[in-house]
Amino acid sequence: MRRRFKSCGTCSLRAGTIFSGLDSRGVIDLESKMQRFDYPKGAVIFLKGEKPRGIYCICSGRVKLSTHSPDGRGLIAGYPSAGSVIGVRAVLSGKPHDFTARTVEESQLSFIDKEDFLAFLRGEGGVCLKLAESLSEELSRTYADLKNAALAGPEERLASLLLRLCDEVGKLTPDGTVISMGVCQEEMAEMAGMSRRTLTRAIDKLRRMELIKCGRRVTIVKDRTALQNLIS
Repeated sequence: MRRRFKSCGTCSLRAGTIFSGLDSRGVIDLESKMQRFDYPKGAVIFLKGEKPRGIYCICSGRVKLSTHSPDGRGLIAGYPSAGSVIGVRAVLSGKPHDFTARTVEESQLSFIDKEDFLAFLRGEGGVCLKLAESLSEELSRTYADLKNAALAGPEERLASLLLRLCDEVGKLTPDGTVISMGVCQEEMAEMAGMSRRTLTRAIDKLRRMELIKCGRRVTIVKDRTALQNLIS
């Protein structure tokens, strides 16, 4: 059954996006440029190497951003969820998408055409500032990931990934921060930039240190401070 989309003006998710500072006029203008779509699980939003047609606001659900190295190894850049905006960097640069975006569950997305989005930015200085801040944070995370891949050991890389996931999708419980993403160990290995065998060894070590607890596609971070100290 088709689900109704919330208005951007009343959606609580907007507070964490580049559109958080819009006034009522700006919200109306933004919504007038949007096309809303429902996607089933496994639907491709855009492909790596494809020219950008516009940006996508994730209203509900979750999307996987992935790519492959020249030797065929998979790499998962992340799992943006409701409240995230994807495709912006390609639209601003005019270059093809760096990643393939595919839904990992039923999702609702709002699409804004490239030219409409660029015209919208020209009239909304506040959004431009938020966008600059967002891209700066993304660049900082990329540098940190490169540093981890080059210098850190498997346990440190896994700790860094788990801390990031705690911030992005973690839920605080009495037992710790629960990360429930529905991803397998192979996908986690791709996110951490290591083989599945290496990931298994790193998980076992953190588990023996009693920093994490693992279940079926669920990880509980028992001590975030200790994980942070591991990579400091």
